[in-house]
Amino acid sequence: MPMLESSSEAQVVLDRALEAYGGPDRVRAMSRQFTWVLDGELVHLNQSPSASRSVGTPFTMVLAGDLDAGRFRSDRTGSYPGGFNWRNIDVLDSGKTRAANIGLGTVVIIPGADVANYQAQLERLPQMVLARLDGQRRGLLWSGELARDGQAYSVIEAPVNGTTIGRYYFLKSSGLLTDMERVIGDDYAGDAIVRVRLTDYRTQGGTMVPGMIEQLIAGSPTMRVRPTTVLLAQAPAGSLFTLPAGLTATQRQPPGG
Repeated sequence: MPMLESSSEAQVVLDRALEAYGGPDRVRAMSRQFTWVLDGELVHLNQSPSASRSVGTPFTMVLAGDLDAGRFRSDRTGSYPGGFNWRNIDVLDSGKTRAANIGLGTVVIIPGADVANYQAQLERLPQMVLARLDGQRRGLLWSGELARDGQAYSVIEAPVNGTTIGRYYFLKSSGLLTDMERVIGDDYAGDAIVRVRLTDYRTQGGTMVPGMIEQLIAGSPTMRVRPTTVLLAQAPAGSLFTLPAGLTATQRQPPGG
C-alpha cells in the first residue's frame, strides 16, 4: 500500500479507537491527569530457584500525574525470590526529580523533571498510548488486518521513541486496544519482543479500563497486574507528590567501579 494511503488508513483506526475510549478530548484529559494503582505480581525470569519454573512475587505500582502542572509520581513496591523486599518512589515536581529508595532510607535529587523517562511504565495504560499516537498522526502506518483467537484486529505501527517502532492491535468489533509490541535487546533472548496485553475491559467513568495488564518478553510473562484504583481526568491528591519523612539526601552513585 502506498505510504500516504497507509497513513490515512492508520488514522481511521486510531479515530475509531479514540471514540471507543470516550473521544479525543476526553482521552487527552485522561492522559494529563490520572491516578492508577496496579496490583499483581512480577515473574522473575532467570532469577528463580528452578530453571524449569519462574517464580512470581507480589508487586504494586502507583502512577499518578498532573502533567500540565509538571507533577508525576511513580511508586513501585515488590520483592525478589528469596525474600528481598524493595520500594522505590520517584516524584517529579517543581522542575526536579526526587528518587527515593525506601529500603535504604535515601533520596537523590536530580535536576529536571522529564516524564518521558517513564514512558515504558506509562505505555501500559491505554489512554496514555492513544494520546501519544494522536499527537504523532503523521508517523502512523497501517500494518494490515489479523485474525487470531476468533477475533479480527486492525494493526498499525508508530514510533515509540527515536529508535524503536511499536505495533498496536485494535479489535475491529470495538476499537479497543488489546496488544502492543516492540523489539528490545534482551541479555538472554537476544532481540526479543516485548508484548503488553490488555484484557478484561470494563466501563468506568465514560471510558474503557482493562481489568488485566500483562507484559511478556520473548513470549514469557514478566508482569501481571490488575488496576484496583483508576481515577482519570481529575488531579491526584496532593499527598501523592510528597515523600515519606526521614529520608537522607545522598548523591547518585557513578556507574561501574
